[in-house]
Amino acid sequence: MKPEINTILHIKNITLFGICIIASYMCINFNVTNNCDIFKNIHPILGVFFLIDLFFTKSNDIFIHHIISLCILLYGFILTVENNDKCILNYTLINTEMSTIFLILKCYINKNSKWYHINNGIFYLLFFKFRLIDYYNNVIRYDSTLYLIINKYTPNNYLGTGILLVSSYGLYILNLYWFLIMNKILFKQLTTVYQINTYQICHYICSYTLFLNIPVCIYIYSYNKNEKNLLDIIGVSTLSICSYLFHNDIYYKLYTNQIETDEEPSNYMLLINDNLSIHLRSFLTVATNYYYHNFWYIFIVSSFIAHITSIYRILENIIQCATDLHYNKKNLYKINNILTQLPITVGIVYIFINSKPQYSIPFLLVNIIIGLLFYVKPFYNLNHVVFHILLLVQNYYLCLCHTTNY
Repeated sequence: MKPEINTILHIKNITLFGICIIASYMCINFNVTNNCDIFKNIHPILGVFFLIDLFFTKSNDIFIHHIISLCILLYGFILTVENNDKCILNYTLINTEMSTIFLILKCYINKNSKWYHINNGIFYLLFFKFRLIDYYNNVIRYDSTLYLIINKYTPNNYLGTGILLVSSYGLYILNLYWFLIMNKILFKQLTTVYQINTYQICHYICSYTLFLNIPVCIYIYSYNKNEKNLLDIIGVSTLSICSYLFHNDIYYKLYTNQIETDEEPSNYMLLINDNLSIHLRSFLTVATNYYYHNFWYIFIVSSFIAHITSIYRILENIIQCATDLHYNKKNLYKINNILTQLPITVGIVYIFINSKPQYSIPFLLVNIIIGLLFYVKPFYNLNHVVFHILLLVQNYYLCLCHTTNY
């Protein structure tokens, strides 16, 4: 590293460390009625730091973080938000910087020291608490202070509301992205001790996980019995069976050393059935959600067209893979996943706009995490296992969306 760059980084770390210490002290002692005047002084300091650091940071992640944070801070200034409400709005944003203290300390602790690992553990826990749990409860939840402030100051100002919502959600998504990267580093360290990062373990677990969706559906729907729920149960059951057959076949061939990896297809028929069941489940869950909607035919027909188009392209891709000797078979799954994303994304948006926010918001976040999971791939060969676990969570919120939709 060049001396001037090292100097700038050192000054940046010292400055940010001091700001985080002050912000942490104010957050710990925060009280809207007593010390909001003191608390507000940290806002311009953070704003100036974010603005200056935009010209020095080399990381796209940090650049986006600073832009988003500035938008949240500026919302309170430009729209003349009352001091108390401004403190409440920015409290969670500033509170997240408590974890930054331990991120900076990593630069000054010997990596071979036990204190380095202790510091990493504290940073991991504080990041999870302040940037994910607390931020979700105070900002992302449908009944959080964020929406109270929007309803108070910009109920009819779509530009102001849009900027605040995009910035607040964007910051949370960025935190989720960073958390997955942290887990990728942690998982890599764990696999040096425990030999769990194998395709065989992955497909063995994936063979059975989706069967858990069936009792979850039956349990939730038992409290709100309706004929439309049968459509979703059919989709869930079909996907569970086809997923079992597909993954169990791969597991058996890995176990018997017929194949070494799962990067190339081993059974085209089971692959086709698995892809068809994914589309069937996605379509039927949209049909379930819009079963009693006044304009149900618009949403269901458009969803059907999106799925049929995607299925046609997937079958075309599989046939080409099976017949074309020059086709790179390692690209088959990647292309199929891209083709599947379009109709599924359409279905996610449809269900989100037709469901109550207490369920639609966490449902949307689960799907965003799934997208980030495939982008970051934090669990390497076991990434698909975590994907199936997230599908269980997704199914839980789907069922709740179907029983409480508008």
